[in-house]
Amino acid sequence: MDYEGPVHPVAVWEYNAVLHYIGARSTLGAESVQRRIDKVISDLEQLPYIGTPTRREGVRMLVATPYPYLVYYRVEESSGDVVILDIRHGARDRDG
Repeated sequence: MDYEGPVHPVAVWEYNAVLHYIGARSTLGAESVQRRIDKVISDLEQLPYIGTPTRREGVRMLVATPYPYLVYYRVEESSGDVVILDIRHGARDRDG
């Protein structure tokens, strides 16, 4: 993950797990998903409120289209930092 802002350890673990899972089946597939997730996260620096609000207060979600991966994050109002909270497959239970 190229993002230099704050990232929750769960998000780092999930990101690596997603890429490992896909990479075991397709190196090119893992590279494509990685590029797309990284691009979505990078876009949040310019457009932090582009994601959909979730049920959890202050947490937003953005889909890494065309892949079914969801990036959960929050915007720190005091600093404007985007904090990446979780990255998960859309078929998993959503708690957001």
